[in-house]
Amino acid sequence: MMLACGGEGGGRDGDGAGSAVTKGDNLGESETDATSGGDVLDSDHRAAVLECDAVADHIREHLSATRVDAILDLERDRNDCLVSANDAVIGTIEAVLTASGDPYAGQGQPAWKGHRSAAIAVCNVVVEAHADAATGALAAVAATCIGDIEAQLGALVDAHADLGVAPFSIPAARDRYPSCYAAFDDEVANAPGTDLVSEAAAASDGLSACIREAHDAVLPELAARVAATFPGRDAAQIESDMQAMMGGLADARQRVCEVVVHAGPGRDAGGFLAVIADCAVDAAIASGETIDLVAPGLLDGEVPDDTTGDGTESGSTG
Repeated sequence: MMLACGGEGGGRDGDGAGSAVTKGDNLGESETDATSGGDVLDSDHRAAVLECDAVADHIREHLSATRVDAILDLERDRNDCLVSANDAVIGTIEAVLTASGDPYAGQGQPAWKGHRSAAIAVCNVVVEAHADAATGALAAVAATCIGDIEAQLGALVDAHADLGVAPFSIPAARDRYPSCYAAFDDEVANAPGTDLVSEAAAASDGLSACIREAHDAVLPELAARVAATFPGRDAAQIESDMQAMMGGLADARQRVCEVVVHAGPGRDAGGFLAVIADCAVDAAIASGETIDLVAPGLLDGEVPDDTTGDGTESGSTG
């Protein structure tokens, strides 16, 4: 996803409303590319997040899939590491907000806490659609789910907060959500051009809403898989629970976006609307990664003819 999007009254580079652009413009850009297109130095926060995952990946390479207890410990340790890294950056964000007299000062810790609570709630319901839902590996899948969402929190921070280095860009997802991006492109192309920032925000808002709708569309399949694995469970109720929890995570991420964007590079321009909308697109795409964990290929239209849950993957509340 792209980051060089203007806020109300100014872009991230402070060039004013005329610099406002929208999500999807950086198709093919690497997750570690800066918006300038050059090499980017990692912030202390990003370096810490990358180290958490690097250590976990190294250990994971030497673990047998049958060692479910060891994998569970690994995933919990990874999450603890990511939590520490993300908590450590709150002070930097709060200093930026306080220095500018921003109304979001003091909201970093509550936003992080709300995001984590929402992550647990989502993982508790969706991982039961995983292929391992009826096995002893379920708790490990749930721990992986929670850790992945914590890593996604870190990515939103690195992409949108001012940490003293050029922010990296979260890749767009045009191949996964082609109809959403087609509608987005049409809205951008046909915008009147009288209020670039508001128009950019509206286009990104529409894109994030469309992506979330794509996720809602696969919830009946996820619910069916859970019901097949756990006879006696009501698929309609499972679907309703999944939708509620996914909605709760979206709300929590919206709050995170508001905090980090207000502590972002474009804050001195005094406008945030379009950048927050961009961040919401990043957040929506991240939710698709959670669906990928429990049901690989589902969002890509690779749903098997047999919807009993066989051949898919799942996790649990742990």
